[in-house]
Amino acid sequence: MQRFAVVLMTLGGCGIIQSAQEQVDGIKDVIEGLTNPLVSQGLILGVQEPEDQSVADILANSEFDSGTNVSIFLADASSASAAADAPVSDAVVTILGTDTLNVLEESPGLYATPPTSNTLPYAAGDSWEVQVVIEGMEDMSSISVTLPPAAQLNIPLDHAPLTAMILDFTDQEFDSAFVVVINQDGAITFTNEPTDISDVLAITQGAEPITQVEIPADAFPAEGLYAIGVAGMDHSLRLDVQNMNTALSTLMAGKMEFYATTALTGLP
Repeated sequence: MQRFAVVLMTLGGCGIIQSAQEQVDGIKDVIEGLTNPLVSQGLILGVQEPEDQSVADILANSEFDSGTNVSIFLADASSASAAADAPVSDAVVTILGTDTLNVLEESPGLYATPPTSNTLPYAAGDSWEVQVVIEGMEDMSSISVTLPPAAQLNIPLDHAPLTAMILDFTDQEFDSAFVVVINQDGAITFTNEPTDISDVLAITQGAEPITQVEIPADAFPAEGLYAIGVAGMDHSLRLDVQNMNTALSTLMAGKMEFYATTALTGLP
């Protein structure tokens, strides 16, 4: 699942790192690690293999694969005025989880793994650490997060077309949620994934646990079967960040499960 990886790459876009720095400029003297130029934004997403064959058929036609996806983007905040130089390439990136895995660079600054369930199985409660070694830097950098369980939700089996759906996360203490809706042809009709780094920062800087997410009415434009993927996400804390920019670096983790719902007209 590489959609989020593309979003992480926008860290290299013109001026956005500088804009992010300006958001915390007034408190930079009191945030430990703010002056560190290395910025890391990452995602660990475990996609549960669906038990429902109809959902499995939908996913087979989509870009979502079961297994554990890891995407890490590294950027040099000191290069904000020179977008082409912002991505940090040629780093050695290692994931320490239930096993150790070297993560290869797919494109400038982006280090990612294909979905894998054998080398790095997603197990709620495990702590995973991303270690980064960059030539010329004296110390290793790292960021870690504890993998949360899947969200517990009541997804209706039937739902009226062109009607919003509310997902209730009350009392589950997730920092954010990643939601996607896929129609029976494998096309995404809704996702709340961030579209730029400002969205990423808005998500990761949230102070309160989420309580609900609304899937808009146009996510269900017509009758038919839909797969709804939901992952409650936990974020790294500043104390989990070592030798990186603590204000701008975050590692998110969550386990996505897919549910089937059928859009039918005439429902009460």
